[in-house]
Amino acid sequence: MRFLNIMGLLLVALFFSACASSRPTTTKMAEFPHMYDDRRPLSILMLPPINRTTASDAKELYATTPAPLMTNHGYYFFPPLVVFDLMKQDGIFDTETLQEVPPQKFKEKFGADAILLVEITEWNTSYIVVGGSVTVGFNMTLRSTTTGEELWKRRAIVVTDTGGGNNNSGSGAAGLIAKMIVAAVKTATTDYMPIARAANARAVASLPYGRYHPLFDTDRQAVLTAAPGNKLLAADYANIEGRGLAWLAGEQWKLDAFMAADAGKGPGIYEKTAASILNVPVESITKDDPRRQIYGKTPELACGYGGGVGAFQMMAKTFGI
Repeated sequence: MRFLNIMGLLLVALFFSACASSRPTTTKMAEFPHMYDDRRPLSILMLPPINRTTASDAKELYATTPAPLMTNHGYYFFPPLVVFDLMKQDGIFDTETLQEVPPQKFKEKFGADAILLVEITEWNTSYIVVGGSVTVGFNMTLRSTTTGEELWKRRAIVVTDTGGGNNNSGSGAAGLIAKMIVAAVKTATTDYMPIARAANARAVASLPYGRYHPLFDTDRQAVLTAAPGNKLLAADYANIEGRGLAWLAGEQWKLDAFMAADAGKGPGIYEKTAASILNVPVESITKDDPRRQIYGKTPELACGYGGGVGAFQMMAKTFGI
């Protein structure tokens, strides 16, 4: 039954994906409008990356790669290792918990105009008999520390072939073994850093130039084009992850709340959550109320992505509850 539920959820996601608008090209201005108004940042602070891979050193190695690109792109980029050390001195070690802290807190502490959130999703090697590859992939999101809004978002992935290639190892079993050895050694000794830098360059190419770049504010109509055989998609799934999790968990009250809100007959789930945590009437939490974001959206998403008692304790301390 659980398998059928998961398959059903996947079909729903595919349906919504099919409804997404397909655009062969778009511009930086259309894609990232807040990067061209009063919210455009001068300075960027990167939080410690979230490492979703099994490579224990991925976070530390990656952290050294974005600064040169961001600086050359026209932004003041806070030195990541210095920032991380300051956070450790404050007793902050849980990277995942940091993602739930309101961006405004980092403006108060560091004076940064925006924070860069990085989620490392691939940092691995793979072997296929006489071939191999090294993959580095991550998601990057830039958020305003003034409004908390998303300013820019990009995913990048680079796969480097580390196969034995045409190494004239001969034919037959001996040649095959030689190729396997060459591929294994080349894959095992491949330096991840140039690959991470290449992935960063691919992502940052779509970022509008900062004020300290000579081409600042000249790239509004710069065109972003999908690679051959691919499409640029724009879609809003309306909290599809929250709906899917409520369905899988059998939380009928939450599904009813979603349906009532969709029909205009009830408050949204963030309003209901905030009101429940604060023990106030749900009618007092409006869509523009900052309490909706802090006490509604933050805990909803945090728990949906695996947050537990520790996450609630951190949020309570941060938000003064």
